[in-house]
Amino acid sequence: MPRSPKSNAKRNQPRVPASERGIERYQALLHSLDQLLLIQNPEDIGLYQIADAAGIPPASVYHFFATKEAAFRGLALRYLDELDRLKIEPIDPYALRSWETLAEWDLERVVDYYNERPNAMKLFLGGFGGVETRQVDLEHDVRAAQALYERYARLFRLPYIANPAGIFHIYIKIIDSVLSTSYLASGGISPYFALQAREAAAAYLGLYVPKHLELYPDVASKLARGVPVASFGVDDPASENPEGESSDTRVNAVRPIRETSVAS
Repeated sequence: MPRSPKSNAKRNQPRVPASERGIERYQALLHSLDQLLLIQNPEDIGLYQIADAAGIPPASVYHFFATKEAAFRGLALRYLDELDRLKIEPIDPYALRSWETLAEWDLERVVDYYNERPNAMKLFLGGFGGVETRQVDLEHDVRAAQALYERYARLFRLPYIANPAGIFHIYIKIIDSVLSTSYLASGGISPYFALQAREAAAAYLGLYVPKHLELYPDVASKLARGVPVASFGVDDPASENPEGESSDTRVNAVRPIRETSVAS
């Protein structure tokens, strides 16, 4: 009897362990899959190969990954977690000259990440890895768009934007599309295509966001005092914030958040 779509979706989810030994094995399997991807196409890699490369019994692999799609999903989630970590590091003061310089700074780090990790490019920009990897990327883009809008709204005085998460989602997809074009043409992201991605995405977002935006007083105060500005959660009791507002208040004051996507 064929499995239902719901059953298949559950089987294609990695089982993330809680024990220290389990986490070590789980990470070892993902590392082996990452190494195999350097020399093989995803469709040629199976669970037995992953187990053999990691030196782990095949039975143990099935404890974490019921299917090879689950393994690819787990690896994709690890790459996306690494990309998300780029966004919580302190922002270069130069990048806060405007929203456009911040966007440029963000993109430079993403491009560097991809060029240093060809397997991440293979999965996300090359379209390899199957339906599960594609689904993980799509789900992440929706959350990333929401987070990106909130980040800008905590740093800059944004005007009212109708459907902000949808706008920022399209902004992200423009960048992804241009970077994918570069990868498929050359196996990497060239400076030319990185520039095209930046300019195309900025031109689109510029339809909704004015070129000149004022930083919030506490953010400007941190810059003046040489204090690092975090990408998220810019509140600081020592900051000069005469308006007495929290960063979450800023986001909600600009636009109430709702679930949305490009299709909405």
